[in-house]
Amino acid sequence: GANFGGLTAALAVKHELHGDVDVTVVSPSDHFLFNPSLIWLPFGKRDRADITFPVAPTLESHGISFEHAAAAGIDPAGHQVSLADGRTLDYDYLVVATGYRNKTDVVPGFEENAFTITTLEQADALGLAVAQALQAAGARVDGAQ
Repeated sequence: GANFGGLTAALAVKHELHGDVDVTVVSPSDHFLFNPSLIWLPFGKRDRADITFPVAPTLESHGISFEHAAAAGIDPAGHQVSLADGRTLDYDYLVVATGYRNKTDVVPGFEENAFTITTLEQADALGLAVAQALQAAGARVDGAQ
């Protein structure tokens, strides 16, 4: 992964071993997302460009390879990671940093009636719902400035 865990691990390993190691980060997303700022997106206090940045230039500037692809499987005995596009990567050591995933089906009705702000898409959806609710109510929210 290329967010907090994966990016931090890759940079730390490369630095601690004084560059004497090949490090590759694999991620289906080519952008880092500063998750703590997602709360500001639905309310117009930040936009996507404020809380994301492309990871490839940062990694490459530290001599770290980046594969913009999803990992599809791990072969621990063969020391290989298979990618969703059919390629395989060999490894000596592997850090798995997949990030979190919401399990919204645990609470009946949650998926249909609630919003989360754990992805850009979810934060955008909440922003749209809030704007629609305010427009429908004809309300003006002064305290949210």
